[in-house]
Amino acid sequence: MQFSPRVRGLLAWLAVGYLGLPALAQTRSWVASSDGQWDDPSRWSAADPPDTLAESARFDVFGAYGVYFPPGAERQIDDLTVVRGDPSFRALSPGEATLRVAGDAVLGVGQGTPQVRLVRTRLEVAGELSLAPGSRLEVDQSGLAAGATRVGGGVLASSTTLRLLAASGVALGDLTIAESGNNDRAGVVNLELGTSAEVAALRIASDAPEAVGELSIAGSTLRQLDGGVAHIGREGGLGVTGNGSVAVFSGGELSLYDATVSATGSLVNSGGSVEVRYRLAIVGGRYAEPTAATLTLGPNAELAIEAGGEASFAQSGLTISDSRLLTVSDARLAVNGGLVGLVVSGGAVSIAGDSTLSGPVHVRGGGLTIAESSVARFTGDYSGRPAMGPGLALFEAGLTPAGVGFAFGGDVELADAARLAVSLHPDGWTNTLLADGTVALGGALAIEPLGGEHTPAAGDAFELVRASNINGAFASVDAPALADGLEWRIEQRPGSLVLRVAEDGPPGDFNGDGLVDAADYTVWRDTLGSSGPLTAADADDDAFVGPGDYSAWAAAYGQSPVAVPESGAGSLAIAALVLAPLARGLPLFVAGFPLRS
Repeated sequence: MQFSPRVRGLLAWLAVGYLGLPALAQTRSWVASSDGQWDDPSRWSAADPPDTLAESARFDVFGAYGVYFPPGAERQIDDLTVVRGDPSFRALSPGEATLRVAGDAVLGVGQGTPQVRLVRTRLEVAGELSLAPGSRLEVDQSGLAAGATRVGGGVLASSTTLRLLAASGVALGDLTIAESGNNDRAGVVNLELGTSAEVAALRIASDAPEAVGELSIAGSTLRQLDGGVAHIGREGGLGVTGNGSVAVFSGGELSLYDATVSATGSLVNSGGSVEVRYRLAIVGGRYAEPTAATLTLGPNAELAIEAGGEASFAQSGLTISDSRLLTVSDARLAVNGGLVGLVVSGGAVSIAGDSTLSGPVHVRGGGLTIAESSVARFTGDYSGRPAMGPGLALFEAGLTPAGVGFAFGGDVELADAARLAVSLHPDGWTNTLLADGTVALGGALAIEPLGGEHTPAAGDAFELVRASNINGAFASVDAPALADGLEWRIEQRPGSLVLRVAEDGPPGDFNGDGLVDAADYTVWRDTLGSSGPLTAADADDDAFVGPGDYSAWAAAYGQSPVAVPESGAGSLAIAALVLAPLARGLPLFVAGFPLRS
C-alpha cells in the first residue's frame, strides 16, 4: 500500500516517538552528479524525494554538484549518508533552508572521502554527525546542530576537516576530534569569521597513540557547557607520538568549564581570550601565550599545572584574585610578560613537588603555600608576603621581603644569583626576612638608603634576617655610603643577622664603640664561624670569623681613645673574658690556639 509523504511522516513519528518502535526508513539515493532541486523527483531513486522520517537520503556519486532548497524550506529525514563525491547543499537566495535529520549523518563510507558544503542551509542532526577520515564539511553562513559530533583523524592523503565560516547557532554536542589517525594528517575543526558555537564534552586526540587533532578559533567564539569535560591530548608514554592542540587567535574567545591538557596536548592563546569557569588542568601538557592575550579565571576557578606541565605567559601577566586558585605541582610556570608578572591578590597559590616559577612574583594578598618536602624555585624577582607552609623557598633572583609580621613557613635559600633587598627606615624598622625554618644566605645583599632627613649614626642597628637558624654568607654587600669615621658592620648569629652603624675603631673593636674590651669578645663569640663581607668580628679581613680575629682582639685589648682601666679593673675584666667562654663550654683561643677547659 502506498501512502502520501505526509502520512508516511506521521507513521514514522508514531513509531519512534509514541510507540517506541524503530522506524523502517526507506533509502532514497541521488542519481547523478549534476545540480538539481532537492524536491525534484527525477533526481532521486524511486522518483521520490526524501522528506519524511520514514525516508533516508544517500549520496553516492562522484563529482561536484549542487543540491538546492527553496528559500525558507524545512525538510526532515531519518538518516543522511554521503558516501563520496562533493555535494553542496544550498538554499536559493534569499533566506535559509533547514534539513533535519532524526537519526545520524555520516560523511564518508569505506574509502570514500566526500567534500560537503552547506551554504545558507542549516543542518540539524538529532543523533551523531560523523566525518570519516579524509572527509570534509564546510558550513558557510549556515547553522549546524548535532547530538554528538565526531571528526575522524587524518589519513595519508588528507586531513579530516570541519570548517565553520560565519556560522551561527552551532551546537556540536559532545565533540570528538581524531579518536584515531596517524602522525601525518590531522582531524581539524576550524571556527572562523564570527562563528558562534558551543560544545558539551570535548576530546581531541585523547585516545589513539598517533592521533593528531586540532581545534582553532579565529575571530569566533566557542563555549563549553556547564558540566562538560574536555580532554586535550593524552598521557605520554612509550610509542605515544600524537598531538592534540587548541589554538585561539586574535578575536577568538574560548570559554572552558572543565578541561585537562595532557602530555601530548597544548592550548595556545595567541592574541585571543580564554575563560576558565571551573578548572583548567595542565597535566604534563602545555598552555602558552606567545603574544599579548587574556586568561580569565572565574570565581572559585582553578588553574592547575601538574606532572611536568608548563604554562607560559610571554607578553601578559597573570592575576590570582579573590577566591581563585593556582596550583603548581612538579611543574613550571613562566610569567614573563606584562609589567607585574604573577600577582597574588586575594587568591591562593599552592606549590608542591619540585616546581619552578619564573618571572616576577608579587604576593599582595591571599596566600602562597609551599607543601611539605617540596621545593619552590623562584627564578624571577619576588616581593610581598612570604610563602606559608613547611617547604623550601629557593630564590635565584631578587627577594624583597614584606617585613615584620610575615614569615616564611619553612626554609629559605638564597642561591648564588639571588639578591636580598632590604630597606632601612629612620625608626629602625626594616622589611626583615623572617623564616620559621633555616635561612641559607648567598648571593648579594642590597641595602636601600635611609629615608627622610635621618643621617645614620654610630649605634644604629637594623635586623635584616631572623630565623630558627642562619648559615652561609652573602658574596657581596651593596650599601649606601656613610659619613667619615663610620662603617657598616654585619653581626651574624645563629638566629639573627643585624646590620649596624659602627665607628671606624682599632682592630678588635667588634661592636664599633671605639673600645677594645669585653663587649667585643661577646660579639666575636656569638658570630664565630660566620663569613661574608662587612662581618663585624672580622679583624683580619679574611671574610671569616675565626681564631685569627680572636688573636687580633687579644693583641689590641685595652686600646681606646679614652683612659685604659686600672690594673685591678683590667685584671677583673680579663678574668671575666677567660672564664666566660670556659663557663659556656666553648674553646678559648689564645694567639690562634684553642685552650680547652
